[in-house]
Amino acid sequence: MASNDVLRGRTFYFSHFDIAKFFNSERCSMCGQMIGHPDTPEVLTCGYVTPMSVEYVGLPTSYFWSWVCTSCFEQYGKAMNWSKTEGIPPDLPREEVRAFRRAWNERARQQRKRDSNWHEQYPFAQTGWSVQDAVGIARLHGFEISDELGRQLLEEHEGAILSAMDGAAVRAILGLLRREYAVEIEARIEAEADGKGAV
Repeated sequence: MASNDVLRGRTFYFSHFDIAKFFNSERCSMCGQMIGHPDTPEVLTCGYVTPMSVEYVGLPTSYFWSWVCTSCFEQYGKAMNWSKTEGIPPDLPREEVRAFRRAWNERARQQRKRDSNWHEQYPFAQTGWSVQDAVGIARLHGFEISDELGRQLLEEHEGAILSAMDGAAVRAILGLLRREYAVEIEARIEAEADGKGAV
């Protein structure tokens, strides 16, 4: 009940579910029982409903329906100070509902775009390390490795580095460089000495 305190003192309409009016099947706010279209398995087709709204930062007001099944209404109605009213539930302001959906979907598109850009820039973001991090750690400890080798290290050992934390991850990177990439590092040093560039 505490998590549904926003419903305290609300006035409810008893209503049969109508997809044209209520748009989507919903769950009882108290017990989770589905209330909606009769074609949905194990669904209740009527209950108590109240119009709600919520404000999100940077978005239009969101309007929606909150349902309570008849059993929960009888069980919790007194404690929640609910009341009943006669008549048909009023329509939600459709233009405002549409405005919120447009704004919400645009925010989601922008977030997906930012996520995509982030993962393009930091393909190993899940590990907390970028190629530049791996190269920097290596150089700080005397291993001159190329960006290409840093990427290879992360590609081949992302899981091991992900499971390590902070200093342990640094030790894992250095250990891998000493054990598995010694030949590549040695070849790079020799190539640079011969003026052939990085490997």
